[in-house]
Amino acid sequence: MDRKQAPSDAARTRKTDLPDRAKEELSQHHALRRWQIGLTSVVLAAILAGTGIILLGELPAPSGAAAGTVNCPLRITIDSKPYPGSPGDVAPWSIVKSGSDRDSPEILVKPDTDEHSPGSSSPSCALSIVKIPGKTLAGIEWRIGRTLTDPSLARGKTADISFMLKANRPITFDAASISSDDGIQVRSTAVPYIYQEWKKFSLAYKVANNATTFEVWLRLDLASNISAVGVVYMSDVRVDFK
Repeated sequence: MDRKQAPSDAARTRKTDLPDRAKEELSQHHALRRWQIGLTSVVLAAILAGTGIILLGELPAPSGAAAGTVNCPLRITIDSKPYPGSPGDVAPWSIVKSGSDRDSPEILVKPDTDEHSPGSSSPSCALSIVKIPGKTLAGIEWRIGRTLTDPSLARGKTADISFMLKANRPITFDAASISSDDGIQVRSTAVPYIYQEWKKFSLAYKVANNATTFEVWLRLDLASNISAVGVVYMSDVRVDFK
């Protein structure tokens, strides 16, 4: 006589649990899709904003002085007089980077008393590019700059910004720039190359009457190429409001 064998407890458990597992996996899949769509929206919004910066959250600092602050040359004047509250010829500059440590360059910054541009007695800053990514990736940026504590006196003035730069070997950049942001507009001038002779890079524009900030940056945008490792020297940086 054929007897149908009752399903085992394990079989009954598998049949009972299968729909719940499927539901859980489907729920996880939908959650992942919502996260991907949200992330895509953030990236597209940053690109459409035209800032050139995609910064997604706080990032850990790599080893060495590659993030944080460092004292570098900066002279800020207004109508050829020291800007009120400016620290003098040397000021703390902020170092900011975006992207993962794996994909970001490693650039170490420190004051340098041996190198300075002609006519300047202030120390320069040495930016040692010790590692560059093997490929270009969107969202990778490194920059060093300074923000005015009180931009009110700069409103409506023409900002005349200049950097003296040189390198210990020829280095070319696809998207490096001197940039300034007054909270209303971002202006920049390209730094396509830095050679072994000092060169002045300048930017001038009228600060908005309703400016909410004033920032000046040297930006090395690693979403595009840097030709080689090397040392970039930054000297005699000036901002004059007229």
